[in-house]
Amino acid sequence: GETAGKTLRLSQAARDLLLREFNTMDRQDGADYRDWERWLKGEDARLRVTFESDHASRHRDATFLTPLHPLVRQAARRLAGEGEAKARTALVAESPQVPSGRFGFAIYRWMVRGIREDLELRSVVESDALTSTQMDHLFQVARSAGPGRKAVPLHVDGAGLDEIHHQQWVAARREQQRRTETLSRHRTESLTVSHRARVAALEEQIADATEAKILRMREAQLANASADYEERRRNLEAATGRADIVADAVAYGVIDVVEGGAHAGE
Repeated sequence: GETAGKTLRLSQAARDLLLREFNTMDRQDGADYRDWERWLKGEDARLRVTFESDHASRHRDATFLTPLHPLVRQAARRLAGEGEAKARTALVAESPQVPSGRFGFAIYRWMVRGIREDLELRSVVESDALTSTQMDHLFQVARSAGPGRKAVPLHVDGAGLDEIHHQQWVAARREQQRRTETLSRHRTESLTVSHRARVAALEEQIADATEAKILRMREAQLANASADYEERRRNLEAATGRADIVADAVAYGVIDVVEGGAHAGE
């Protein structure tokens, strides 16, 4: 499709292959995973999809393909390949705000799990002279080191970068677990207060009911309210238990920082 709304069409054989790969993935409890598995197991070869949030908000029947969607994760895993070397790159960037020099860096993918889940890309640089914010700026203005330029070595101290990243990951993982536990506790307290108020109102209505039909309806509402409360409370507990950051390296490289115009004409 040429518009924001597109149609994914896969044969039964293709869906079976994706289902087998899907079953080897680290499973999630989200609706995206349940819906994707249901479609793969179904008989409909077509699936309405979109990559744009505005379209997804207006068309609830369209599957929103985000970096966290299982199809996108399956595609990324297939492209990366199991056990293959990580991507390596050489970049050049002009910046008067950043010290000149050649810096090794690595980019890591973080799958942040908990009540709120997210996908982040984190950069790590060998030198203390550059901050993560400065690196993000350099990536925005950088270009690939061209053939007319003096060769930039692609050897990077991956082990050293991994060690720096590990220290950052340990601290971030601990903070994610603490933040998730705090948010879960607050949400559980709020949920409990709301549930108690709801139960009290229903019990009062049950006590005042004079018709059998109304009584049965209120009792059913009370049972449903209690079941909903227990399910949401269990989900919060489960989210606390799975709070984590799953990280892996996606690229290593070097970036040559020069003053503005320093490589003009090279």
